[in-house]
Amino acid sequence: GGRLINRYGLLRLINSTHQLGNGTMRELTELRNMVLQNHVVLDFLTASQGGVCKIIGPACCLVLEEVLEILESLSLSTFNSSTILTKYIYIFT
Repeated sequence: GGRLINRYGLLRLINSTHQLGNGTMRELTELRNMVLQNHVVLDFLTASQGGVCKIIGPACCLVLEEVLEILESLSLSTFNSSTILTKYIYIFT
C-alpha cells in the first residue's frame, strides 16, 4: 500500500509557502521602488553630466512602466512626463 499523507500538515505547508511567496513579492516590490527612486534622484543630481545612464552606460536600463510608476509615487506627474520619460528610458536592441 501507499503512504497516507497527513492532510493537515500538507495544508499547513501549502499555506506557509503561499504566505512566504507573498511576503517575498511585497519585499521585492518595495526594494524595486527604492532602487527606482534612487535612480531618479541620482539622475537629477547628475543631469549636468548627462544623467546616470550617460555615466553608467549600457548597464543602465529602465522599463517604461517602472518609470511611470515611480514618477507617480513621487508625485512628479505634474511635470511634462514626455520630457522626463525620454531621459530615463534606455532601450537595447
